[in-house]
Amino acid sequence: VPMVLLQDRQSIGGYPKIGAVCAVDCWRLSQVAARQSIVFKLVSLSRAQRLWREVHRQMKSIRPEAVN
Repeated sequence: VPMVLLQDRQSIGGYPKIGAVCAVDCWRLSQVAARQSIVFKLVSLSRAQRLWREVHRQMKSIRPEAVN
């Protein structure tokens, strides 16, 4: 059974690494319930980088509301 370790994982290991989750999708993975099925999709590094840049552009365009 594959195991996914996120940012708060332990620093010791010994687990073989068979893949990585795109940084832009880590929030989705962190919302998955225990024992819930998930499907991984192979993407190129360039596509993952493009997705990250797009999300970054979208986040920069958000303006905080004026605080009264």
